[in-house]
Amino acid sequence: MGFSEQNPGEYQTLNVADKEELLIIFSRAPASSAFAREALDACLAASAFDCVPALLFLEDGIFGLLEGQQASLQLARAPLSKNLGVLPIYGVDKILVSERGMAQRGLTINDLCLPIEVVNDDDICHLVHSHNKILSF
Repeated sequence: MGFSEQNPGEYQTLNVADKEELLIIFSRAPASSAFAREALDACLAASAFDCVPALLFLEDGIFGLLEGQQASLQLARAPLSKNLGVLPIYGVDKILVSERGMAQRGLTINDLCLPIEVVNDDDICHLVHSHNKILSF
């Protein structure tokens, strides 16, 4: 809801296009800290408030997308890859991974646990500039 410029004091319904876009960046290895878990929690919380975020996996954050991860003994949590399966239920379907980051780590799309879009550096630059809010973990 927002104020109507034509009739101050009246509310109008905002279109979906008026909603702020949120980009959540995963850049740290999931087993090294709680950042990946916090990023996933932020994603689910945002989607619960009708703000469907895009997710971008860069650098060591890409390891969170690998199949067959072991549970982290340090954090006593299930592997991130198992929890990412709930994202479609929350309407999160824009999940992207850095092409360069995958190549630097010797990974291919077949190594990942989800259907995901591979993006190059130019795409990442455009993605960052096209979002109103960015959370980096």
